[in-house]
Amino acid sequence: MTSSSTVTSNEGLRYHNMHCPICSKRAIIIVFESEQNPGKLYCKYPKDPNHFFKWMAPITLPSSKITNERMDVRRIEDNVQRIEDNVRQIEDNVLRIEELCNVVQRVEAKEGSMKSNMFVITLVVVMLIFVILVKWSYKSNGVVMKLV
Repeated sequence: MTSSSTVTSNEGLRYHNMHCPICSKRAIIIVFESEQNPGKLYCKYPKDPNHFFKWMAPITLPSSKITNERMDVRRIEDNVQRIEDNVRQIEDNVLRIEELCNVVQRVEAKEGSMKSNMFVITLVVVMLIFVILVKWSYKSNGVVMKLV
């Protein structure tokens, strides 16, 4: 026999109060702790608690379904927010990387012009050394050379 009242357990499950089919007293409700049925509720006889007579099936109420769905929606919204934050962070990182690529391109362009400038400077220095050596060698031989 069942009563019309409902009880809520600590886990938010709802179930009807059960009564002993023999003596009509309220049944003892126990949480089963085996590996096969962990946390499942069952009824025991009030006069003989060593024997159970019925498994308890939780009542699924529309309000609990709505609550569960709301919790699912909140979880999904939180996940969406985290994903949007990650996307924003990735977009920021992409912008930084693009800026760094532009800086690298400018540095490489400057490096190329510096290499050509160094080549010209080195060539001028070598030519000056050559001219000085030629002048010095003519002076040491006693030949005077006039540059036009």
